[in-house]
Amino acid sequence: MHTEKPKRAGSSVYKGVKGESSSTSENSRHVRVGKSPEQQYYQLQQWLPSTLCLLPNKEQVLLDWCTHALTGWYNQKVEFSLNVLEGLWCYLDDLLHSKKLHSLLIQGKTVSLRLNMAQLLLERLQECARVGSKSPVCVSTILSVCQGLLSSPALSSVFTTKYELMVDLLAKICSLACHELQQPLVKDVAVTCQDEMMTECLQTQPTKDLDNSQIEPITESPPDSDPPEPKKNLRSANLYDILLQVLSCYLSVQRQQANPNRVFTMVTNQLIQTLVLLRHLMTSGEFAPFHIHLRLRQQLCRDIRVKIDSILQLALFPSEHLISYKEELLPSKEDSGKRGPGGAKGPLKPVSAILSKLSAPGYCEPALFYTVKSNTLSLLFKFFQESYGKGRGESEEAHKMLCFYFLTRLVPALDLSLDGHSPAKAENPVSVSPGQKSPPASLSSPESWSLALLAVESLLSQALSADIYNVAADRIRHGEVQLNFYRALGQMLFNQAQPSIPAWYRCLKVLMSLNHLILEPDLDQLLSSAWVNSECMEVRVQRARQLMVCSLLQIYTKLRQLPRLFSELLSVICQPVLDHLRPPLLSEGISASLRTCLLDTPPSQGVEICSLVLESIRKYVLPDLVKEEGGTAVLLNKAAQFILAKSECEVSLNGEQVWDGQIGSVNTNSYLVAHWYLVTSNLPLIAPYLSSEDVGCVADALVSSLLSRQTDGGKDRSPGYLTISLISSRLLQSPVLAELPSLFSATLRSLTQRIVGVLKAARVRKACPTLLKFQEKGTGAKSLKSKASQPLPTLVDMETIVEDILSSSKTGEVSVLLTDAQSKELVNLLQILTDLNPDGMNSEDLSSMFLLLLFMLTSTSCQSDQMAMNPPESGDGVVFLVKLLRILTCLLEGKNFQSVLKLIHGGTVLQAVVSSLLWHSNNGRFRATRNPDWLDLVKTLQGFIRCTVQLIIIRNSSVRLNLDQFASYLTSTEIASREIMAPSSATVSAKADPQASILSVHLLLASLTSFSQAMTSNLGKSKPMDQTLTQMLTRTTASLGPAVESVLKPRTVSKSFLQPASVLGQAFVVEVVTVMLHCELSSLSVEEESKQKNTQLTLSHMSLYQSICQQILKEISSAHRPMDFLVSSFHFLSAFYKAVKKMAGEREEEQGEEKKGGKELDELYMQILQNIHRLLTASWLSPDDVCELEPAVHELLCHLVEKGTTGQFNLLLLMVREGLDTGQLRAGNYREVLSAVIIIKLLSCCQLPEPCSKALWLIAPQIISAMVFLVRSSSQDVSLTLPFTVPTVTSVTSLLRQGEGRIANPHHVILVLGALQSVPLDHLTPLIYQSAFLAVHEALFAIIQCHPQVMLNAAPSFLNVFHRLMASIMQEGRQRADADTGQDSDVYLRCSRLIERCILTSLLQLRASPRCRPSWWLSTSPSCRRLLCDQTLSCI
Repeated sequence: MHTEKPKRAGSSVYKGVKGESSSTSENSRHVRVGKSPEQQYYQLQQWLPSTLCLLPNKEQVLLDWCTHALTGWYNQKVEFSLNVLEGLWCYLDDLLHSKKLHSLLIQGKTVSLRLNMAQLLLERLQECARVGSKSPVCVSTILSVCQGLLSSPALSSVFTTKYELMVDLLAKICSLACHELQQPLVKDVAVTCQDEMMTECLQTQPTKDLDNSQIEPITESPPDSDPPEPKKNLRSANLYDILLQVLSCYLSVQRQQANPNRVFTMVTNQLIQTLVLLRHLMTSGEFAPFHIHLRLRQQLCRDIRVKIDSILQLALFPSEHLISYKEELLPSKEDSGKRGPGGAKGPLKPVSAILSKLSAPGYCEPALFYTVKSNTLSLLFKFFQESYGKGRGESEEAHKMLCFYFLTRLVPALDLSLDGHSPAKAENPVSVSPGQKSPPASLSSPESWSLALLAVESLLSQALSADIYNVAADRIRHGEVQLNFYRALGQMLFNQAQPSIPAWYRCLKVLMSLNHLILEPDLDQLLSSAWVNSECMEVRVQRARQLMVCSLLQIYTKLRQLPRLFSELLSVICQPVLDHLRPPLLSEGISASLRTCLLDTPPSQGVEICSLVLESIRKYVLPDLVKEEGGTAVLLNKAAQFILAKSECEVSLNGEQVWDGQIGSVNTNSYLVAHWYLVTSNLPLIAPYLSSEDVGCVADALVSSLLSRQTDGGKDRSPGYLTISLISSRLLQSPVLAELPSLFSATLRSLTQRIVGVLKAARVRKACPTLLKFQEKGTGAKSLKSKASQPLPTLVDMETIVEDILSSSKTGEVSVLLTDAQSKELVNLLQILTDLNPDGMNSEDLSSMFLLLLFMLTSTSCQSDQMAMNPPESGDGVVFLVKLLRILTCLLEGKNFQSVLKLIHGGTVLQAVVSSLLWHSNNGRFRATRNPDWLDLVKTLQGFIRCTVQLIIIRNSSVRLNLDQFASYLTSTEIASREIMAPSSATVSAKADPQASILSVHLLLASLTSFSQAMTSNLGKSKPMDQTLTQMLTRTTASLGPAVESVLKPRTVSKSFLQPASVLGQAFVVEVVTVMLHCELSSLSVEEESKQKNTQLTLSHMSLYQSICQQILKEISSAHRPMDFLVSSFHFLSAFYKAVKKMAGEREEEQGEEKKGGKELDELYMQILQNIHRLLTASWLSPDDVCELEPAVHELLCHLVEKGTTGQFNLLLLMVREGLDTGQLRAGNYREVLSAVIIIKLLSCCQLPEPCSKALWLIAPQIISAMVFLVRSSSQDVSLTLPFTVPTVTSVTSLLRQGEGRIANPHHVILVLGALQSVPLDHLTPLIYQSAFLAVHEALFAIIQCHPQVMLNAAPSFLNVFHRLMASIMQEGRQRADADTGQDSDVYLRCSRLIERCILTSLLQLRASPRCRPSWWLSTSPSCRRLLCDQTLSCI
């Protein structure tokens, strides 16, 4: 044992024993015999600390001597005065706090206390905490001894080596603290040690010193204070600092315990009650004055609370007890198969044990009991969720259900009765220990509703935040156990409503947020109790009620059920009130929320809500006004007429007044606009109460204003200003008009009257029954007012129109000739009609309008006979026909179109339309038509035919009859046309108009083509339908073949050479042949199912297809070609290759000609690939042209590789590998390399056979490496950015996307990040910058989505590329912010939005990644981290 050389004796060791005087002049070496024990102790006190005492390890001896002396006194083995007793305690305190002792301990010297010292201290603390007891020793001294003892691990081992002692120490210290916090405030406190209050003991207590050279207090003086006096001790025995020290020491010991069951038992039996009471006293604002009086710092209170929380959570909810909680909480079905192999190893019923302790009275004042319990239950639920609420995959749902069942045990513990709806497993949710008082018999009335509701709110809010309620899973797998529980809780809140407590409203709000169906059955009661009839006007209650109502409105708005909410609300409002008026219904906040919700509601629901309000007014309010107004209807009608102000609507609305929308700016120059806005915005309200005449007035005003807008060309007005025509245009395009059937029908009627008026004024070429009917009925512009109330079918005689259409369909001859002005007027009327939704038309209106428009198409012409020989070049006639065809096509899609087919057959409609156009063509009406207008007419005709045929087939409307009628007409007309085109002399006769004939052939071929396409697209739906369609396709294909061959032959007209194919266009001819081929292939597919053995299926026009194929392969890449020809050629090659492969398979199956067929297929395969390669290298192809060709090339590649052989695919890969030659790029032939790059991109998106797919992704790393090198090389030349660098990056991006899960080595993905760093982003034009930026962004985005692990592993490289993008857009934006205000500024705005998208997606990936750890983040540069953080925050 280390011994220290004795020092010179200074002052006496102890001078603090009251009433005694000890002599220090003589240092005795011996204790004289015969003296009393008290005198012997005095002599030992003087001698042992002195320099004359040469004992080794003197501090250990001193500690042992004090402990022995104190133990002897308390065991009544020795006797001395109380002054000596207190002196011994103070001496022990000084020893434990001495610097000398702590220095020895730091040096590793062995200094210990006797084990009985722990029990001695515990007994003294118990004396101090006992109410009414007077301890002979000052409490502050006892606490200071504890503090000194726990300040060193060696000394504290008397407690820490035995867990039970540590638990006892913590329990007694906590009890002492709780006792102190609940003492009344006092101003004057006695200072005497015998009877002083605890509050005085907590202040700084002077103590006597030992020899200053040996024992000094462990304190530090502030820098600015004077040094302490030698004899003055500055230690403070603060109870709550010691409490924190004990909590920390205990928590460390608890964590070291190997038996969680033991910890759980000790905490629940001895600590939980005291800890939760202490936590409440330390955190509750109610005890804040005590904190101030006791000089308790807020930080100290927080530290103590954190320690208590840690103790409770670790002790009550360890991971080892999860199975025990499952066994107690989960029902048998839920718990089946989820227990461990050995069953629960934790406490038998942990929940019951915890709740029984919390529910047992006596551990606190009765006034605090319910408060402490309610707060603790919310805290326990939080701990339970943090400990057991998290799981992965399928276990996540089980963990959340466990949290729910724990919740069901906590709610009844608040003394709330849920009428037996609690799904908890235990029969007795709250049990009591023997000897404890039972809880109240009735659990339906808690001690404090305010506290109970606050606790329920906290529990429900935690359940909502933790998302433990999965509505779908609860319904499907758990029998709606959660819904039933929450619904029972909601019923309890209604049955025992507390509308004067804010938490009551918040509980309802959380229940609605969990699932609106919880309170749906009691919606009327909710609206009544919590809103309409809630009378409490206290500010906090009003605020809580407003938040609840706003949440209710928002929820039902999102559910699109706001009308239902209003229906219930109105029924509650209209309930009679007996004694007094209700409080105001709409506060400012609720009004604002309601306005927002109504704006977010669909217009149809807005109309429904308005109707509900008006109906409620009519039913409950207006009966009292009937006596004055003479009836509800009269009142409403008068109100509607007042708003309409018919006289104002009848004023000409052609004047383009303007209005800024502000009520204060309405004057004579803007009144008409403001009034029209008032009428149109209130139409859903007033329309049901307007007479038919008034509705007709509104419709006429609407049409007139729209016509005026078209007449003046819709002059641009300042933004934000309204005009009559602009308001009308918005109404026409809004869904509101279609939801007002009376106004919609009146608008159609007004348009019809104006159309008929124009037709009546036109020149009649021959007698027309329809026009005669119009004349008889007097329908026209002059009789608009008199006919406004008539329905549309009475204005249009549909039977007569059908007869005229049938007559015209046979000859194609027109009856009415229109001037240019009349044609333009009709075009304006048709433009209005195009904006109307056909689904808003009823059956009669749709039938009348369709037949009238069809009559206009088949029976009118925009030119006279004299003008036919010298037609104008304006093209108004074609524009008129195109408008008609588009509107007819739109009407075909109306939901009520079936009514039209009851009046006229679909085949008749098709025949009438085509025959009318052929009549115009044969009579030279299209000779001067511009080519774009002519192609527009042809495409519109094809769309109409496809839509009509589709309608006939889908609605099964006499399919065979209608299709056969149209097919017969087309084939017979085509034969006649071919005879005109190909007379026996092979020279077109002089009488015939060759151009007109060719245009007619164009119309016929287009009609046959679209007719065949529509039928082909419907094959495979049913066998009877397939048979019908196949027969029709055979006829049309048989007619198309000779027609195409005839067109391909050159002709001589008046000694001049004429090539019909060049007039029709190569692209159109190729499209026709492609359709023929598709039709034959589709027919063969149907015939294959029913073919007989030894029956070979062949293509009827294979020679034509082969000749077209050879011509395409010859011309496609030889010189500059139109894009439409190239696209149609690729479509043909796709179909032709498929046909050749199919025929080769047939021959192989039937005749065994495998080698010959395979050789021909391989040759065609290579020819196509070579032509694709040559075309993509053509210098006349711009980047935009390449983008336009890519879909067609991709389709062709898919057909080449989908069933190709491995040998064929290897040839393709060989061509690609040879194309990726960096030497070509260095030599300036970047187009040679670009062809291979584009093919790679398209090939990666093709559906490949398994062997081919393996081959591609086997060499994909080599391809990526080559393209990375190409990107780096081309980036050195900024001029190559748009034509080469960007397409190459795009191709790499495609490989990355398609290579998800296939590119095994992340190194190749990291190489791409390096290449992206070199892509030019500076000093580019806006168009090139946008292309480069988008290419780099999409590559990063592909890595984020498809290779997130690479993003994590290579975070520095990824962030550097991202930094380049962000820095470039910030730089470009700053440079062009002031200069660019047009389209260029939109470029940079779109790029910045892409940056935001990339940031948010990156964060989501990082959050979802299990490898998201700080390591990758720390590996990045500080500038990257700061940049990503700043930009993330700005985006959020």
